[in-house]
Amino acid sequence: MSSQRRVSLSPEQWRYLTTVGYLSDMLRECVNQAEATPDGRAVLDVDPELAEDFRSALTERLAATGFDEAYEPNEEGEQLEALIDAFHA
Repeated sequence: MSSQRRVSLSPEQWRYLTTVGYLSDMLRECVNQAEATPDGRAVLDVDPELAEDFRSALTERLAATGFDEAYEPNEEGEQLEALIDAFHA
């Protein structure tokens, strides 16, 4: 039995995830099926394995492009860190 958890994304986070090209087809499909809330947020129901898939993809992107020359998070890096936290079980 897998336990689903609800992940609530801000409008900016949702917009980011719908426009990036590095997510797998499965993750993109999950994002596209998110339930919109009246305040513009998106809610995804994910099991622990799917949450881990999101975290892995986001972490790989963070390592590749999320830091400046001083190894401080850049704007995308900050967005990615927040998303990784959102998918943390």
